Amino acid sequence: MHYNAFYLFCMLLFGSALAEAASVVTENGAWCWFTEPRAITWQGKTYTGWVSKEGDIVAAEIDSTTHAVDTVILHPHFQYDDHDNPSFLMWPDGRLYCFYALHNGSRMYLRVMQTPGNLHSMGPETYVGPPAGANLYTYPCPIMLTGEDSALYVFCRGGGDYWNPYFTVSRDRGVTWDPLRHFIASPGQRPYFKFKVNGADRFDVIFTDGHPSAAYNNVYYAYYRAGALYKADGTRIKSMDSLPLALSEAEKIYDATAHQAKAWVWDLAIDGAGHPVVAYVNFPTDTDHRYRFARWDGAHWLDQELCKGGKWFPETVSGQTEPEPNYSGGIALDHNNPFNLYLARPDSVSGVFGIEQWRSTDSGAHWQSRVVIGGVDTLNVRPVVPRGAPAGVKMLYMSGKYPHFTSYNTSIRMVSEIDSTLPSSPSDLHVETSQKGTVTLSWNAASDGETDILGYEIYRGLYRNNLSRYRVIHGLLFAPDTFLAGTDTLYYAVKALNGNGLRSNDASDTVSAVLPPYSSAALHSSKDTLASWASAEIRIYGVCEDGTIDSSNIGAQFFSLDTQLLFVTSSGHAVAKSVSGMARVIAKRGGICLDDTCTITVIESDVPLLYRFDFRCTETAIDTHWIPQNGSAYDSSKGYGWIDCAALPENRCDRAGGDLLGTFVMVRSAVCTTSVFHVDAPDGNFLVRVGLGDATYPTEPLWVMYGSDTVARYTQPGNLGNGYSVCDDTITVSGGMGASFRIKGTPTAKISYLILLSSQGIAMNDVAYDDLPTRLTGAANVGADYHSSPPFLATPNPFNPSVVIHFSLPVAQRVVLSVFDMKGRLVARLLDGHKKAGEHTLVWAGTQQASAVYLLRLQAGTKIVEQKIVYLK
Repeated sequence: MHYNAFYLFCMLLFGSALAEAASVVTENGAWCWFTEPRAITWQGKTYTGWVSKEGDIVAAEIDSTTHAVDTVILHPHFQYDDHDNPSFLMWPDGRLYCFYALHNGSRMYLRVMQTPGNLHSMGPETYVGPPAGANLYTYPCPIMLTGEDSALYVFCRGGGDYWNPYFTVSRDRGVTWDPLRHFIASPGQRPYFKFKVNGADRFDVIFTDGHPSAAYNNVYYAYYRAGALYKADGTRIKSMDSLPLALSEAEKIYDATAHQAKAWVWDLAIDGAGHPVVAYVNFPTDTDHRYRFARWDGAHWLDQELCKGGKWFPETVSGQTEPEPNYSGGIALDHNNPFNLYLARPDSVSGVFGIEQWRSTDSGAHWQSRVVIGGVDTLNVRPVVPRGAPAGVKMLYMSGKYPHFTSYNTSIRMVSEIDSTLPSSPSDLHVETSQKGTVTLSWNAASDGETDILGYEIYRGLYRNNLSRYRVIHGLLFAPDTFLAGTDTLYYAVKALNGNGLRSNDASDTVSAVLPPYSSAALHSSKDTLASWASAEIRIYGVCEDGTIDSSNIGAQFFSLDTQLLFVTSSGHAVAKSVSGMARVIAKRGGICLDDTCTITVIESDVPLLYRFDFRCTETAIDTHWIPQNGSAYDSSKGYGWIDCAALPENRCDRAGGDLLGTFVMVRSAVCTTSVFHVDAPDGNFLVRVGLGDATYPTEPLWVMYGSDTVARYTQPGNLGNGYSVCDDTITVSGGMGASFRIKGTPTAKISYLILLSSQGIAMNDVAYDDLPTRLTGAANVGADYHSSPPFLATPNPFNPSVVIHFSLPVAQRVVLSVFDMKGRLVARLLDGHKKAGEHTLVWAGTQQASAVYLLRLQAGTKIVEQKIVYLK
């Protein structure tokens, strides 16, 4: 292994903060993109603001030279909601005006800097406009027109009788306000809007029909001057005295019906010719966001797609439907040059949102793009370019964890100067392979002068001259991989990625990895523990030259047992009537053929149990191997069945409406609304997955209870299809009593399936509801050869808050114990040192981590063993 020890230490200790420490404005803040302007510049300083996790409304001043940040809390403990971020307006005398409102609040608020340039001289909090009417305020957006005696307009959503855009005007610098006026009319909808003002006598506005969750949004445009509204070509629409503006009166610059995709607005600027430029997103589907750029050229609207933007950025809570599927990463125009813009979208390999800069020197005919903030381990979204004269802060953005607008742990960061220096290439790429099909890459660190290396991109391919990027490694100088099925040679190269998201022009030298052959093959098996099965499950293992056994699956072509053909699955499993004897193995893996004769001995193995019960009728079953449950009473010889309300009265088996999953057996009639299903599960911890509803027709309310705990509940459409819901939970079976589930619902409520899975060694997140092993899964006990690797156990699993890790060493040796996430990124290095022979115990607390599946990897000498663990908060 080749590596720079000091660099590796720094990256593991500081991570990406090493490259971005100077760019942090606050570690505790979030914002939405409709309360604008949220960042402005004035006389060499940038003013911005946010909402903290404590719900504080905060204003900040950033020095463009030193990047020092000064803050003041405008209103403490206001509301934990990113819709509440403040907007700003600088009066010509240098006094900062700060506007804010609750998300759907009864008032809008204003605080004004009393001493120009002194952030801490904020005056008292005053009201903007009258109290809200039937619908409440959100998104105060200020505009000041010097050509109208410095009239101060504040536009907002709601406040009147509709959730439409309204506005109020002050003609005495915010002391008194005119009555609220209805600006845009969209009955029953919530139009979203963005403004751009020239500071003198004109403002431009873009807006939608409503929220994209409730409206098939078009994008509309108008501009204001001298008391009237106009289209882009100067055609007068109407006087402000005749408000509100109807959607049909405005200029439509994007037609959702023509494109078969709804839209949402993001930014509006004016180019050097005085023409409007619009940035927005459209959605062919909620998982397919497209960034678009439209501009008026003096005669026509020119509209183009810039690029795909991935899907929504919020980290959807497990088991829930994403409530905001149209939250794109974001696009922001540079208002000093709208042909320079920033957009956020997921990295093609890591899937993490980063920020790119797009520039055009020919009015949008051609674009050049580059990564500014790499999407490696933390999402980076909602960029904004401060409005006003160019200053030291080029762009601000939001970074961190964001499940919802009322649940976030994000920071606000800035980019001051965009360094275009490319990093150098990594060197001395080295590859090691094993007969188990593993590949380990290592290399020496790249040098990047003034900017720290953020990570490395791994390129892989079947041919030396045809490599593609497939992985990003953050904070490490090595990367694990495995051979692709059916291949015995792979080629690799590595590029460096710096803190600005720029990659080296040149890659490392390309190296090849060749899969070594096995010297022989072996068969091992495990006995099925379900009483209803008498066959054995047999798995093929490869024996390496060092005597260790490769416990990963080998794709078997065929093998025989006492001249009897075994039934072989694509994963290398086989089921036979016989349980012992001699077998000839003909198998293939990675282009290496095996042909050997081995003895099969059936043994009891400590493997996880899996029970799968299908509550559908036979014609629409998920899988013919699942245990059908359409009314059978409990049978002690089988160990499962209904013990109360067993006679399910309705068994519909149609596939109406193209429902490939079919319809289901219904729960008991109104006479008996609670059914009880029992499983003779042994004592222990189990993961439970329950499918409720129907893929086409929503079910009525339904609950599945275990004891006093609810393990599944259906009250509204879930996360699979229109009416289908999947629920996961954990239970403990004790006292030798087995597991009884009470299923309660209305006569037409539907339950689809129930999975009971022992938690040892298996994570529910890894189990697909329609792609599970037949009834028994997990690695079999393969005898003494298996223990050539050190015994390794982590309990409890799942765990919260900590897991105890046990391992045993036959001899004293160096041990490395690490935790990785399921993308291969290092989460924690728990141990790296010399340990004596014998038993060892270590505790890892995952309290700083998200609920997820993690991989424990123990390397003792040349042996490596792994175990998946599940952290459940």
